[in-house]
Amino acid sequence: MAEKNHQPGENYRYPLIIKKLLATPLRDSPDRQIVYSDRHRYTYKDFEKRIAMLANGLTTLGLRPGETVADVQCAPTAEKREILMKRRKEQLRELIQVYYRARGWNSSGIPTPETLKQIGLWGFLTAGTRAKILEMTG
Repeated sequence: MAEKNHQPGENYRYPLIIKKLLATPLRDSPDRQIVYSDRHRYTYKDFEKRIAMLANGLTTLGLRPGETVADVQCAPTAEKREILMKRRKEQLRELIQVYYRARGWNSSGIPTPETLKQIGLWGFLTAGTRAKILEMTG
């Protein structure tokens, strides 16, 4: 169902939340710019991405739909610290995997046979070592 374009002074049938306020410009003119104080310029499309990043950050910190930032701030410090540390560990694991892929290693940090061949080390390995690397790297 198409969103209705409201006229000035006309009442809305839903709460005026950011998601709803941006629905029409995102649909009709996503590349149009929003200018704030002649210093910041964003297209509606880019602004939506920034809002999503903020929402993801708040979710990472433990904010749930319907809660306000003040609700999370009231959580015990130990609980907030635990949530933050869990997320940091997840991010570190993701970063390690990105590093491994960039180096040509498998998910355990072992160079793949292709990588060893590219850097000229494959020929120096014994048949047993080659077999073990093939077994470990799949």
